[in-house]
Amino acid sequence: MSMSKLVFKGFKRMIIFSIVVFALILVIFNGDKSNAKTTNIKNFKCITISENDTLWSIANDNITEEYDDIKDYIDEVISINNLSGSKICSGSTLVVPYYTGTPQ
Repeated sequence: MSMSKLVFKGFKRMIIFSIVVFALILVIFNGDKSNAKTTNIKNFKCITISENDTLWSIANDNITEEYDDIKDYIDEVISINNLSGSKICSGSTLVVPYYTGTPQ
């Protein structure tokens, strides 16, 4: 085998090795993003109460995982809207909270 073929073969191996190392570095630093932190931001939206809606049904439609249980969510909706109880009327408007996540 000539010297130029040996040099080319060594150069080829070095390029392949460099590509493998580069790929490993990318995997290590950009791998699993599941540990990425997110900041949950509380938002509010207005909804119009439909016939047969209850606070329970509205909570089921709008609750997010930040609440421990649906009762906590309903209590917050009652508080936000200054309701004296759980009675709501069709056609009225309620402000309901929800969370959205944004990556940090």
